[in-house]
Amino acid sequence: MRRWNRLWDVVLGVIVSLLCAFPVSAREKVILDSDMVEGFDDGVAMLALAQSPGIELIGVTIVAGNTWVSDGVAYALRQLEIAGQNIPVAAGVDRPFRPQRYELFGLERQLFGMGHDAWVGAFGYPKPESWQKVYRERYGKEPQSRPDPRHAVDFIIEEVRKHPGELTIVEIGPCSNLALAVLKAPDIVPLIKRVIFMGGSFFKPGNVTPTAEFNWWFDPEAARIVVRTPFREQIMVGLDVCEKMPFSFDRYQAFLAGQCPEMKKLLESTYAGQQFAKDKAF
Repeated sequence: MRRWNRLWDVVLGVIVSLLCAFPVSAREKVILDSDMVEGFDDGVAMLALAQSPGIELIGVTIVAGNTWVSDGVAYALRQLEIAGQNIPVAAGVDRPFRPQRYELFGLERQLFGMGHDAWVGAFGYPKPESWQKVYRERYGKEPQSRPDPRHAVDFIIEEVRKHPGELTIVEIGPCSNLALAVLKAPDIVPLIKRVIFMGGSFFKPGNVTPTAEFNWWFDPEAARIVVRTPFREQIMVGLDVCEKMPFSFDRYQAFLAGQCPEMKKLLESTYAGQQFAKDKAF
């Protein structure tokens, strides 16, 4: 599977499970927990939620996965700035639960083999110095906004307590933030309305290893904690479902059509935009 096809993985999980599942008249309160990137993948999910009349996006919590948290915070802030959306962004867990998982992931692949996607996300490049440095280097300017002062784990806990029984958590990255939240404050578990996961692979091989989908592979201990937590409702959108809906050039163009000129320019500069520019037949 080509890496940029994962954008539609996330859009499928978020849009089909959320936007189409609930009536527009009842605005669904949502926290998006994400290993954020620009444009494709989680960036599209964030913009779709932020711009939907049926969704009240309470906040975006950032976790390591596709990118380090510093990258994810910078990308989320800038995309929301361009979109004119004043939505809190909170930095979260920057390492998997298991000690030395980052240092030993190469050995894991030697032991268990590779899947059909060589993507290893943040494991594949050095951790940035800070989100401010990422922002300045990527966008050539000073940040126009700042992340929420709360850690993402505390943001989740406080917002769930503030909106008991009303808040859906859309989990489209590794589960580290949510797992730590329920360990730190188990009282929030019955207060969460539902959790929607993009993770796992149930009826086909994984993409990162023969048995593992990326989000749950990146922090498997965290994934185990959350799927065993007795939330009122859990919706799983696995890789086997997501890969049935490829991210076509027509879908990419339809998404761009709804964005402002500055956002279009940013999206076209991302990896997915560059690939579509080379070959519009994806």
